[in-house]
Amino acid sequence: MNGKRTRWLRQHRIQIRPTCPHTSVTRVNDGRDFWWRCSHCAAAVNWRLYVVRCSDDTLYTGITNDLERRINEHNTSKRGAKYTKTRRPVELIYYESYKNRSAAQQAEYAFKKLKREQKEKKIQESHNDIHYV
Repeated sequence: MNGKRTRWLRQHRIQIRPTCPHTSVTRVNDGRDFWWRCSHCAAAVNWRLYVVRCSDDTLYTGITNDLERRINEHNTSKRGAKYTKTRRPVELIYYESYKNRSAAQQAEYAFKKLKREQKEKKIQESHNDIHYV
């Protein structure tokens, strides 16, 4: 979401809640940015770096604030990335959580710079910790 729209939403006191299965989600403000904290999950999460494996065994990396919606877009809608449209279906194989978009973008940049073998190793090491949506 761009800054102009965010300011408009804040001025009109419209809050965008993330998709969370729990009802105990509250807004947290650190003075510069805000995110949502789920007291049930004990996590402050708004943005996620994700990696999907395409049908041709290539990897696609991106960021989102609604992981389930984004994976669905990659698989079914026109809003999916141009790269994944011709490589459907895609499967979520890895994600990391960040409290703001900037941190997620920095992690995405660093992850994309890794070689394929390094990416696969990182994914394999964290495979036990992944929570599928």
